[in-house]
Amino acid sequence: MKLKSLITAAAFTALSLCAPVAQAQRVVERTVAKNRVTVVSVASVTEQTAAASENVVVTLSNISGHLKVHGWDRREVHVKTEDAKRVELRREDSSNSSSPATRLQVLFARETGNPNNIDLEECGEESDVTLDVPRGATVFLKTQSGDIEIEDIAEAHVETSSGDVSARHISKAIEMASASGDLTIEDSAGRVRAVSISGDVDAVNLRANDASDFIRVKSVSGDVNLNRVSHARIDAGTVSGELSMIGPTVRGGSYEFQTVSGDVTLNLPSDASFRLDAQIFQGGDVSTDFNFSHVSRTVGSPIPSTHFVGTYGTGDATINMRTISGTLRVRRR
Repeated sequence: MKLKSLITAAAFTALSLCAPVAQAQRVVERTVAKNRVTVVSVASVTEQTAAASENVVVTLSNISGHLKVHGWDRREVHVKTEDAKRVELRREDSSNSSSPATRLQVLFARETGNPNNIDLEECGEESDVTLDVPRGATVFLKTQSGDIEIEDIAEAHVETSSGDVSARHISKAIEMASASGDLTIEDSAGRVRAVSISGDVDAVNLRANDASDFIRVKSVSGDVNLNRVSHARIDAGTVSGELSMIGPTVRGGSYEFQTVSGDVTLNLPSDASFRLDAQIFQGGDVSTDFNFSHVSRTVGSPIPSTHFVGTYGTGDATINMRTISGTLRVRRR
């Protein structure tokens, strides 16, 4: 099915994280051959700091470990590793080396036995990492195993094979993909994309910055829960999990909810105004607490199906619900 194919394709993206990369050149050779690359160093080999612009873009890949990203008021990027792992910040922009960096990459150093010969790798091995960035920063994070926590930044783009991801106070955009792990987004604004194969997806207290923002959340075998989300465009789906939404609809909003074998439950306020288009196949039912007007209900043949269409209030929002064998419920709060 189209929904399952889209989710599976997104999963393969997450499963390919931290693929083996070519061994980097030595620091001295890199500096001489590429004058655009600057390694920013301070006293500790496990802790690095670099001056950065307010909207700096930071990239980090790690094979395994707990990753924490925190926004702060300083115009600096600070990275710290545990377990005595060496780390460097590499500048990737073409700006003058004395000006604040606009693009930085976190590199993990592997000693070769010679202190003058240290290989820098794009993808770390195994270490817990703490990353502090300006609040206006954008981060790109990839891991194979380990939980990720993100808080108080502008944008986050995250891929992980195995691990939970939680994000709070994201101001512009959040994108998450996990093959095996729960995804949680709270108290944030802007565009939202989240895909998990075998984990739940929870979105709580989210708002749009403008009309172009949307929420698109998918899971294969996990539940999808939306609570107090004020975006006018929502697309949510799961294959074998439950799907629920609690909260009001938006005037002119468009809502798409799809499952294969799971139930869909909407809990809406009594003063909601919407047009419902609900369809089920191979069993299941449509259940509602609202007294709809302009109701039509058709039963399909030879494939068993039920198609329900109705309007409540003046029909200010459009809600489409689809399931193969689950139950569709629209409850009054």
